[in-house]
Amino acid sequence: MEGQDKTYQTWHRDYSNFRKLVTLFVSGVERFHNERYQEALPYLTNACNLNEKLAGKKLDKNRGLEQRLLAYYRRQCLLNLNKVAASQFGSDDLKVATDALVLLNDCLVPSMAFLTMDSSYQEDKAAAEEIRGFWCSKLGEDIQDEKQQQLQDFLGKLLDPSDEQSLRATAPIPRLHDLEAEFHSAMKLAVERGHLETALRGK
Repeated sequence: MEGQDKTYQTWHRDYSNFRKLVTLFVSGVERFHNERYQEALPYLTNACNLNEKLAGKKLDKNRGLEQRLLAYYRRQCLLNLNKVAASQFGSDDLKVATDALVLLNDCLVPSMAFLTMDSSYQEDKAAAEEIRGFWCSKLGEDIQDEKQQQLQDFLGKLLDPSDEQSLRATAPIPRLHDLEAEFHSAMKLAVERGHLETALRGK
């Protein structure tokens, strides 16, 4: 009887975590496709982490979602967030430019550890190098002294991410009226926009 109770508790915990995982995924994908990348990132990052815990080291698909798709969305979210910040940094308005670096320090830098140290996907490492290469190239440009100083401070963190900098922010779990329907909608978007196919091809 005791063994049955423990099995039931384990099943109940795994099922509860799976629903949480799907909710995180759906919430992240919805925000990603609405170009709300800063909001989407914590959902997608937490979904990746929870999925790895559920699926285990062998990434059992019966215990989680397709990890390559989750990693793809997280990676694309970071790349798009980087593009937004890069555009802002190019502004002649000093506040807009420095706000871009604040955004990167708060969101992008803490996520770099997942791409460079925690990920087994070559595409994640390539994305990290693309981001680093872009910002390093800015050092050779003629920019304002204050922007230059803040850029150098940012690059120090970007080039040497630590475990302490890893993104720890938790995303609030929304209450979805029909989780199954929301999941189907998210997967439909992933298929129609070509994200699922690209993720499975490893790009």
